[in-house]
Amino acid sequence: CYRVDVMHQVDIIEDVAIAYGYNNIEPLWRELPTTGKAKPDQRLIDVARDLMVGLGYQEVLNTTLTNQETLFQKMQVQPTKIIELSNPKVITMTCLRNWLLPSLMESLSINQSVEFPQKIFELGKVTLPDETKETRTRDEDWLAAVTAHPNASFSEIKSALDSFLANFGVEWQIKETSHPSFIEGRVGKVLAGGVEVGVVGEVNPAVLEAWKLENPAAAFEIDFSRILFYKK
Repeated sequence: CYRVDVMHQVDIIEDVAIAYGYNNIEPLWRELPTTGKAKPDQRLIDVARDLMVGLGYQEVLNTTLTNQETLFQKMQVQPTKIIELSNPKVITMTCLRNWLLPSLMESLSINQSVEFPQKIFELGKVTLPDETKETRTRDEDWLAAVTAHPNASFSEIKSALDSFLANFGVEWQIKETSHPSFIEGRVGKVLAGGVEVGVVGEVNPAVLEAWKLENPAAAFEIDFSRILFYKK
């Protein structure tokens, strides 16, 4: 007779196993057992996430695909070389992100109905051009955080960054800089081991307006891959 429930070879194998009895099947153990564990860097990433949650920030997960308007125009920065898709299916996903803050600003913009203050972070991948690699690209782990409410300030976000890096065992300092996404005079570059690893400051009102955000915001973004190098 014809059975509609048999669609694949495994269906027949299952019938045989049931007839034989699952309890009668003796397990066969590998002669060379293996155990899995997280890579050292992944364990540190998990620690970093726990630290940010402990500082009162909520983690968000955004897609690595985005568009140039999100990365550049809305953030008031000049376009740079990025990895673009040759045949994008939608206009909102035409390239790979090269920094995280635009994704966080988009999250704030979408969730304005949620009660403020809002404090969010993301520890995720960014993709950068690299002609030395076979794929001509490299992926790096970056960390970004933003706080948005009527009293958001440089002091608040700097305090969060200070607590994170101190608990993570990294000696760092801030030096004056200029960045179009942040308010002039309220932004600094983050240095670790004398090398620039990120930026921290109050978000430029023009950026807030582009994202239709009414509350002030302060943010930081650091190259977490480099932070791992300078960890004590």
